[in-house]
Amino acid sequence: MSNIHRIRWIDQQIRNKAYPNCKTIADHFEISIRQASRDIEYLRYSLEAPLEYHHEHQGYYYLQEAFSLPSLFISQEDREALHFIAKHYQQAESSQAKHLADLLLRISGELNADSVPDYPIENPSLNPAIIKKYYEADQSMRAKHKVQIKYRSDSNELSVRIIHPYQWIQSMGYLYLVAHCEKRNDFRLFRLDRITRIIQLNETFQISDDFQAGHFKPFRYRPLGKPFRALVQWKKKMVFPEEYQFKTTFLNDNRYEIEFYQSSALFSALISLGVCLKIHFF
Repeated sequence: MSNIHRIRWIDQQIRNKAYPNCKTIADHFEISIRQASRDIEYLRYSLEAPLEYHHEHQGYYYLQEAFSLPSLFISQEDREALHFIAKHYQQAESSQAKHLADLLLRISGELNADSVPDYPIENPSLNPAIIKKYYEADQSMRAKHKVQIKYRSDSNELSVRIIHPYQWIQSMGYLYLVAHCEKRNDFRLFRLDRITRIIQLNETFQISDDFQAGHFKPFRYRPLGKPFRALVQWKKKMVFPEEYQFKTTFLNDNRYEIEFYQSSALFSALISLGVCLKIHFF
């Protein structure tokens, strides 16, 4: 159930003088009290509803009945996407990126940046389907619930697996789920964008005594084919973080030649520098 549907229901309950509160919202939609509270916060602070709590009726009402919901506001999937992007920009060092992160959080209705999940990905996919799968797998990981996935292999074969999600790692712009696979009875890496379906099961799991988190570190490999090259002009010394494995050569006149394989990774790295650049590709 999307938060749009819930907020419309809350708005209607208020107009009907039903004085809804977090418990009645949670009971009606079978959600947590915390999620109901977030819906109230979204209605009050993001949609600027004149919302107040009536102690006698133990529920919420409008101080100004003339208030009306906007014709368009953000769905839960859009909020998750904005959270995902905001966390990415929060990790950048530039003040511009951090300002953009705060703006995205305000647009999404998220007031507390600390409550946004940490994403272990430096170059995030903005595909809502990928973000949704991340949320579903991450929630199962935190709750230690087994999940059933449908997975597409390198050879384009589909298989159904029951896995125990343990941790995330990233390599070369892809996010991988480290998990115990019941079919193979061993630890496996599952690339998130190749998971076509995730179903959380009721059965929980215990982390295996044989599992060592340090063994599964971000791995590195050299992609096949020749790299692309970009000519970048910048007046400062150009130093990228370690996760961006670019070969950078200083030429002259404040110019650098950068070899790269993924344009999205290059743009993400350049944005993190927080300055204007002149770029030529060849």
